Amino acid sequence: MGLLKSPAFTVASSTEAIAMLCHVRTSTASEPAYADIAGASRRMLPAELEACRTRGILHVAELHSGYETVVLARSKLYGAPKLSARDIFLALAAVVPDPARPWMPD
Repeated sequence: MGLLKSPAFTVASSTEAIAMLCHVRTSTASEPAYADIAGASRRMLPAELEACRTRGILHVAELHSGYETVVLARSKLYGAPKLSARDIFLALAAVVPDPARPWMPD
């Protein structure tokens, strides 16, 4: 069709993806795998960034593309859960606001 190849996607942990980006052979890989782009759920560790630099990968950019996701699932046997957006927010909140003093953080 065109001059560009279809991209290849690999499922890997954050550590494995960063190792592939930095051309580091992991102990679990029989063949070296390389990546042009790596997705991770955490920032690179200083040691990982240094591993990239020692292999000639000098320019690494980190892009924050979103936030963590929470998936709520329930068996079809029990019907839809009766949860409001407020219920879910309060269940996940680090600090639950006091309705009597909403202006005062705890």
